Amino acid sequence: MDITTSDLAAKQAKPVAPGRFFQRLFLTFIGAALIMAGFGVWLASSVAHDPQMLLIKLGISLFMLISGLCCLLVSKA
Repeated sequence: MDITTSDLAAKQAKPVAPGRFFQRLFLTFIGAALIMAGFGVWLASSVAHDPQMLLIKLGISLFMLISGLCCLLVSKA
């Protein structure tokens, strides 16, 4: 199987637009901050240890983790 010049040209990376760089940087920063905040919810001390508050903390932390991962995946695409 021979490699032609058209095959090599198709595999070259496209240049990134300047606006896209700042968008990727912003999404990466926001994604990392959301992931750290999702874990930080459990590190913060809370006086109330009732089941309803723990369920709310679980929902908020899962939302932050999933949102952060989505931001990171979009920034890499």
